[in-house]
Amino acid sequence: MTITSHKFNPAPRRPGNRIGWFKALCAGIGGLLTAYSGMTLFARLLPWAMEEALIVPFLFTPAAWSLAALWISLSPTRRASFLSALVPTLLFSAAIFLLQR
Repeated sequence: MTITSHKFNPAPRRPGNRIGWFKALCAGIGGLLTAYSGMTLFARLLPWAMEEALIVPFLFTPAAWSLAALWISLSPTRRASFLSALVPTLLFSAAIFLLQR
């Protein structure tokens, strides 16, 4: 009885390294921008003086950054991770800009 090995050659796939690096960069940088712009908006919305209101965002920025980075990194595609980093940052920035007027 001879055992033969069958060579199974599936269709070639693209390596996932580039997708992983892109999502990691989007998660790190996009999470940081989203967290800081969100905390800046939060500090502007607090009814206290700006010097007193800055303490709260400094305490919550690391948690917001890690949650935003986790949310971005769990996106299924490159486009979704890019939009998950870009859209909240732009919305927070627009709200900060409109509150300055």
